[in-house]
Order: sequence, then C-alpha cells, then structure tokens
Amino acid sequence: MGATYDQEADVIAVRFAPADAQYIDSVEIAPGLTVDHDQFGRIVAVEILGVAKLLDRGRTTPAGGSYPAPYESAFDDAVQRYSRTFVDQGVPYCAKLGTVDLPVAVAVLNRAVALGQPLGWWGIMRALGYSLPPKGVNL
Repeated sequence: MGATYDQEADVIAVRFAPADAQYIDSVEIAPGLTVDHDQFGRIVAVEILGVAKLLDRGRTTPAGGSYPAPYESAFDDAVQRYSRTFVDQGVPYCAKLGTVDLPVAVAVLNRAVALGQPLGWWGIMRALGYSLPPKGVNL
C-alpha cells in the first residue's frame, strides 16, 4: 500500500494492490475520482484529480493530519445510494471501519452503483484486504 502525488498533473494515487493483483480496468465513479480494479474485481487503486483545489479550503490541518468528516458524510451518502439501488441485497458488512478505510469503502460502494453490480456481503472488507472471517465467528 502506498500513495503518490504527481504535482504536475495534480493527481494523487493510493494503491492497495495485494501481491497477486493484476490491473485490469478503471472506472470513473465521479468527476475526478477513478477506481482501478484487478482480475478479481478487487479495488487496487484510487486516483483523485485536482487535489490542490480539493485541499485549498483556507483551513489548517487538524492535529491528526486529515479531514475525516467529509469522508464520513460521503460514506453515509454512498450507503444510502447503494441501498436505494440494490433494495433487496442489503448493505455489505462495513462495521469497524477506520477513517483511512472510509475513502475506499465509499469508492467500492459508488463503483458497485455505477456498474449496477451489487457487492457480496464481504465486498468492502475484501477490497480493504481482509480475508473472510472463519465460519461461526460473531462479527
């Protein structure tokens, strides 16, 4: 996992690729937000265009060094869109997500809606690199 910033293009790319990942395709899920996935449909990267404009809000960076609040509201919006699109599917498991997980969860949910393909119950957690929990484990 890692992130790179191309100052000339004003693009940040966050890579989540596991060792066996082979990049297959990209989907632009919102203007300036692209998600790359591998041969198994796992999210392997998220690219954001126009980063300087997004971050230029006249604010100082909080003590934690990030702005989690926009991702929290974006996550709630993404869950609602997913629920409205896939009424009979239920929302994939997404409890105990940290603030660094929220942008990925939002991207995965938005990608599913954009493609019209519901996720499995473990789809978000799989995109974050978690293997399935053992049978019988209470989450």
